[in-house]
Amino acid sequence: MNFGKALKTVRLIKGLSQKEAAGLLHIDDRTLRDIEADKTRITAEQVEQFASIYLVVITLIYEMAKEQVPLQNIVHEAKRDGIVVNQSQDAGKGVFEYLINRIETLEKRIAALEQN
Repeated sequence: MNFGKALKTVRLIKGLSQKEAAGLLHIDDRTLRDIEADKTRITAEQVEQFASIYLVVITLIYEMAKEQVPLQNIVHEAKRDGIVVNQSQDAGKGVFEYLINRIETLEKRIAALEQN
C-alpha cells in the first residue's frame, strides 16, 4: 500500500503545510516528508494518529492508499458532483467533507451487502 501518497493527499485536502502537519503530529518535518514519499514505513498505530489529527475516518486513508487515487481525480470528482473547488482552504474543507460523505456512503453499502 502507498500510505505516503494517501497521507499527503489528505493533508493537502485539509489545507495543511508539511510544517503545520508535522507540528500537529509531534514529528520532525523531515520525518513527515519521508513518510509522504514512502521512504519511511509506518505502523497501523501511526496511521490511526494521522487519521485522528487530520480528522478523517481511518478507512479513508486505507482506501486511498490501496487505490492510490490522485488528488486531481478527487477534486475533479467533487466538481462533477457540485462541490465548488478553488484555491482557498475552504475549498479543501469542502472536498474533505465530500470525501467523508462518499466514504460513509460506501461503508453503508458494504455493510448492507455483507448482511445479504
